[in-house]
Amino acid sequence: MYRLAAGLVLSDDDFDDDERIYLDALIAKLGLGRGDRELALGHVSVADQVHELDREAQEEALQLMLDAAVADGKVFYQERSYLYEVGSAMGLSSAEMDKRISERLAQPRE
Repeated sequence: MYRLAAGLVLSDDDFDDDERIYLDALIAKLGLGRGDRELALGHVSVADQVHELDREAQEEALQLMLDAAVADGKVFYQERSYLYEVGSAMGLSSAEMDKRISERLAQPRE
């Protein structure tokens, strides 16, 4: 899950302090060590990563990615494209992903 969320955060080439804070909190939440960060960022296709998870874990990962996408208060084109790729691997349409992105953007940032 961390790899999916980190891939999203890094997809826009604008890795700011809010996104760094989010990933550090995610590392702690998932019980990973800081050394796991680099290992987790190795290349594996998004679809392969999604398909390794059961449906419940896919939904949890998607929520983490939506949180990561809005961590800086905006969702860039690259982040949206990444979310579409994840959604597609989960069988979700672009319209459904747009709805979920809009809903998450409307929520207060944590």
